[in-house]
Amino acid sequence: MREITFYPLSLLFGILFFLLQTISSESYAQEETILKGIVMSDEDHEPLPIASVIIKGTTNGTVTDMNGEFSIKVTKGQTLVVTYLGMETVQWTYNGENNHTFILTTAAELLDDIVVVGYGTVQRRDLTGSVSQVDEDENIVRQYNDVDQMLQGRVSGVQVVGNDGAQGGAVSVKIRGVNSLRGNNEPLYVVDGIIISSAGETPANVQGGNSAPTAQNGLAGINPKDIESIEVLKDASATAIYGSRGANGVVLITTKKGKKGEAKINFFANTSISEPSKTIDVLDGYEYAQFMNDFAISNNQIPSYQLNPETREVYDLASGRLLQQHNWQDEIYRTAVSYSTGASMSGGTGKTDYYVSMGYNNKQGVIPNSYSQSGDLRINLGQQISKKLRFETKTTLYYLEGSYAQTGEKAGGNRSLVNQLVGKSPLTGMDIDGSGDDAAAELTPWDFVNNNDDLTKQFRTIIGANLQYKIIKGLKATVRAGADIRTQNRSIWFGPGTFQGNQQNGYLNTIDQTRSSYNVDGILNFNRTFSKKHRFGITAVATYDYINKASTTYAVGNFIDHSFRGEAPQYGQDILSPESTLTFAESIFSYLGRVNYTFNNKYVVTANFRADKSSKFGDGQQWGYFPSTSVAWYISEENFLKTSNTLSDLKLRAGWGRTGNQAIQPYQTLVNYTDNMYPDANNGNQVGLVPANLANPNLTWETTDQYNIGLDFGFMKSRLTGTVDVYSKHTIDLLQRIQAPPTTGFNNYYINRGEMYNRGIELNLNAVLVDKNDWGINIGGSFTKNITEIGDLGLPEQTIYINGQPQQVQGYVGNNVSSGSNLNGPANVFIKGMPVGVFYGYQTNGIYATPEEAAQGPSFNETPNQAGDVIFVDQNGDGVISPEDKTIIGDPNPEFMYTFNAEFRYKILRLSMLWNGVYGNDIMNADLVWTGNPSPVNGNWNVRSDVYYNAWTPQNTTTDVPRVGYGYANSMHNHMTDRLIEDGSYLRLSNVTLTVDIPTEKWKNIGAFSFYCTVKNPITITDYSGYDPEVTSFVYDGTIMGTDWGAYANLRSYLMGINVTF
Repeated sequence: MREITFYPLSLLFGILFFLLQTISSESYAQEETILKGIVMSDEDHEPLPIASVIIKGTTNGTVTDMNGEFSIKVTKGQTLVVTYLGMETVQWTYNGENNHTFILTTAAELLDDIVVVGYGTVQRRDLTGSVSQVDEDENIVRQYNDVDQMLQGRVSGVQVVGNDGAQGGAVSVKIRGVNSLRGNNEPLYVVDGIIISSAGETPANVQGGNSAPTAQNGLAGINPKDIESIEVLKDASATAIYGSRGANGVVLITTKKGKKGEAKINFFANTSISEPSKTIDVLDGYEYAQFMNDFAISNNQIPSYQLNPETREVYDLASGRLLQQHNWQDEIYRTAVSYSTGASMSGGTGKTDYYVSMGYNNKQGVIPNSYSQSGDLRINLGQQISKKLRFETKTTLYYLEGSYAQTGEKAGGNRSLVNQLVGKSPLTGMDIDGSGDDAAAELTPWDFVNNNDDLTKQFRTIIGANLQYKIIKGLKATVRAGADIRTQNRSIWFGPGTFQGNQQNGYLNTIDQTRSSYNVDGILNFNRTFSKKHRFGITAVATYDYINKASTTYAVGNFIDHSFRGEAPQYGQDILSPESTLTFAESIFSYLGRVNYTFNNKYVVTANFRADKSSKFGDGQQWGYFPSTSVAWYISEENFLKTSNTLSDLKLRAGWGRTGNQAIQPYQTLVNYTDNMYPDANNGNQVGLVPANLANPNLTWETTDQYNIGLDFGFMKSRLTGTVDVYSKHTIDLLQRIQAPPTTGFNNYYINRGEMYNRGIELNLNAVLVDKNDWGINIGGSFTKNITEIGDLGLPEQTIYINGQPQQVQGYVGNNVSSGSNLNGPANVFIKGMPVGVFYGYQTNGIYATPEEAAQGPSFNETPNQAGDVIFVDQNGDGVISPEDKTIIGDPNPEFMYTFNAEFRYKILRLSMLWNGVYGNDIMNADLVWTGNPSPVNGNWNVRSDVYYNAWTPQNTTTDVPRVGYGYANSMHNHMTDRLIEDGSYLRLSNVTLTVDIPTEKWKNIGAFSFYCTVKNPITITDYSGYDPEVTSFVYDGTIMGTDWGAYANLRSYLMGINVTF
């Protein structure tokens, strides 16, 4: 009964449901139309096959064919969702069109995962070499005027040495230690594919042996604010693609370009005040008078000064005149005010993108009359000419003019402004501005400042263009050309009032340089993925680089009028160096290739090969061949780790590569000639030509083999990430300048001989401790340990004493520290089996406390010892201190380097800081020869306070400071001893920045607005007694290491700025 009752109802509802479905389907079918279209890439307008096109909220959809085309039934008002691997998803509402083209852009996360490598790019996961990327907040980037300073503390294995106190001075960058004993150790810089001259560009010198104008920054004109990314290639598997110039590492810089969309305008401005971060504590005027009186008494002479203890006034004892007292550092050093401003505009239309920026910097030095101002303009343009053809051009114009404080003084003392600031007598009979009745008789630091100019003008053009053609899918050809043209004009004037100017009655040195470099590259790149498992990246390149440089120098003295200073060289009556032009040219032709293969996103193999032909070498030696290979294994992609909740990323890398170094001056394989002046019978001069060098036609490349094993890891969904790299480098055929046989008539010549080793470990860690909407904490750090050891040098063995024992060693000494009478000798020695450049000199063992101890000690300089003299260690036990007693007294190489960075974020506030440190290195504080002994240099120089107050006396016999009167009179100013060696370890807070991101939601035309405050170098923790433990003296002389000689104080700066985006 039930079944009969309900069956008709079930049948009725079933029929009703069927009819409704039929009517509904017919209704929809009537509104459906067929949409046809194509899916393309925005980068090259190439079709994207197998792209997914789905109606949102349904499972209805299709995929594109091999031409990127599709057709789909769709109803008006429905939304299509278009997706493609590695591209941003597009959603589009259908409105009745018959055809539509979808343009997909590369996914942001994929763009962030692209890494620039030599002559191309790769996905970060496909990297097999050691490559570090510099990533910094734009507000911090805007504080820097130099690219190389941005590397400091941000990349493991990279040591950056610079000093803001030496305005315009160069910065030295070393990647994984020293690779060459005589050649250049600076990395190669490549900006948008253009080879840029090294930071070690040094001007020619015509000032004689005492003075040498210091190098100025070779990277000037590359504005950090225009940089999109910086990659540092460290191991040979990454750098071998650059062959002969990759041994010291490679820094790849990519500048910004426009992105499609409305114009984006950015404006920034900042101002800063700077002051010396440290001054040297020397005696004030009253203390100095006490010291000089004590010194006179110790030498059985009459004191020169009368002192008033109550008023601390000092009078000249002979005349009774009240003397002026000075603290030269406080009087000369000033608070410098600088400012910087700039703007950029970027954007793009369908086929054109652009980035235009300009900047202006006005920087005041802490030395009066020192300043620089510069302006730069960058224009980056891209044009998609057709679906297959794209053209890009990038141009930089840069101009700088400035007046720099004196640097580069090799003799020191009265010739050096820095030495005068610390050591000059603080008592004068004149006012501090140099006026007074004794102004002509006394030379003060004010005289030096007011009568010395170092005027510089620079103009630089960097221009590059490339034409890119898509041949077939995945294969593109690029022709790229670039030029870097730089001119410098430098005029150095020493007027009366300076030591140099007084000697010559006015002295002018002019230096003009023009340096042009050009490169042309032909590049083929192939990148394809097959069957979703096999990814290939193949690169083939032919390239030609050419460099031409000309330096013109001129020196004149004995001026009839000093009022025009360096603007009127015609007033100089004595030509000290005739106008001379030195030119050289060099070129490299290369062909190279790279193959990168990735299987199943797990296993990666990379192989490189480059062949270089250099004009620096003779026939049969010109070609160098530089292969490399490396592999990587994504362990975290294996099934046994893929489901791990803890380990999010684990990648093992290993590689080997060979690189070269040809960093010597051109024409060393040929006989060069130079001019020589000969007097004639008429008391005139005849100009002749003489050979300038001993040629070696067999010179060839230094060659470095490097092995690297690395591990990249991430934990807890990459909240903790890091890398570990272990490397070993072996360099052979070192380019050395060795002593020539006396019969040749030359002092030295170049030869390939010797080997050296570098071994080290690098660790990087980054952690996201807190990542909330309103607040967050990120921290990171790095650790680097590098050991450099000299191998066989191919030199005769000689005996030196080490730890009191005679040993037979191979080695040679470095260049002299000074060209004057103080420390006119080498500080470093290079010995087989030892770290590079260890310090070499006399070892001491305290102070003789009593006359009895002094009488028993070995004599020094044939002078009988006294109580209060320094105890020298008699290494060979012959009772006499002589050069045979010199030994190893220190090591300028650090045991390790480390950095720490942190960022704290709370709502609109961000606080970031960067610490960097060095541990275990020694510094030779060579400036102590002027103020480090209780005996006045030149009979009237000042000394450090602790030297005077801790000096030995019969009542103070346990001190480590000798007696008053010991030092200059004992020729201690001209000997390298371990009393000059100090611990150079330091920990520095390099930068701390507070940023306020102002909300802009209510401001219609402002996209972002931030205000920031920064302190640079606020804290330095060190035991070093000099100005700064980051030694910048002789940064480009590989034979003088870790020696502080006449360097300015570093700066502490306070900066405020704004950054606005419209």
